[in-house]
Amino acid sequence: MRFLRNVAEMNKLLLAKRLAVAFSSMVVIFLMVSYVTGKVVIAWGESTKHLLFWKIRRVPEKGDYVVVATPKEDKFAKGKVITKQVVCSEGDELKITGLHYYCCSREDSGLKKCVYLGKAKLRSRKGEPVKPFNPCGTHYCVVKVPPGKFFVVNHHPDSYDSRYYGFVSFDGRYRILYVVRPII
Repeated sequence: MRFLRNVAEMNKLLLAKRLAVAFSSMVVIFLMVSYVTGKVVIAWGESTKHLLFWKIRRVPEKGDYVVVATPKEDKFAKGKVITKQVVCSEGDELKITGLHYYCCSREDSGLKKCVYLGKAKLRSRKGEPVKPFNPCGTHYCVVKVPPGKFFVVNHHPDSYDSRYYGFVSFDGRYRILYVVRPII
């Protein structure tokens, strides 16, 4: 009898130990998933060639991807969170010729280099009229990117980006939530 009692007690201890290990494992997995899901951003849609991004803490630089919150009253973005690439930043010149956009910046040599950013459309994919961003209101416009502002695009012909809503910032109507780095 005593032997059976010892076996029963050992089984209880073993079960308690297994439950403790299982519970601890679940807590660790929960914490890891919480951390990763708080750091990983999924970009749905066809306007970016990347699907997964990792959040990073820093001020955006040219070439970085940013996640932007759009206002609810925006006719096209309708309050969605969108992922775009910074192509023109503080101190650069944004040059607009008709519907064509360029970012011009000074290189270390002192020469000005202009990079073509894309062409704006006058109609959306669904045929709705779209008004391109042009702070000068003229056919030819050159404007210096203000401090703390960024011009963002994606290289899909139907991308809804700064060519239509203008500069984004950390405190503007189109607000940068965070900088992200592509994973996939």
